[in-house]
Amino acid sequence: MQTLRLGLKVWLKPNHRAFPYTMAIMGTRRNWIIAGGQLREQPGWWKIEAKIEGDDERGFSCIRKADGTYWDIVGTDIFPRSGGLLEIELGGPIVDERHLAQCRDWYIRLLKKAADDAAQADEQT
Repeated sequence: MQTLRLGLKVWLKPNHRAFPYTMAIMGTRRNWIIAGGQLREQPGWWKIEAKIEGDDERGFSCIRKADGTYWDIVGTDIFPRSGGLLEIELGGPIVDERHLAQCRDWYIRLLKKAADDAAQADEQT
């Protein structure tokens, strides 16, 4: 397993994006919140989180590395004893095709959201 040690500034705006997403699971449509952003200390790496709206216990997190591979996150320590850095522990690579397709879709949507936000900021200046 690999552990990433990241500064706490990782999730400060404007790097973090979120958007609503509706998806059917086992025949039930659920509203999800998809969030993520590029990790400042690891250029090209993105952290992606998906949570069912109103249910903090169920969700999914992964890392997209710069080489295009997706990796499960098996642990996150916001306040590690080693110091003031955020630690993310990676599991194995995601290889299931359905799971990969979902990760890729969310990543593409996050990229589009980031581009839309940048274009909107340009229009306001």
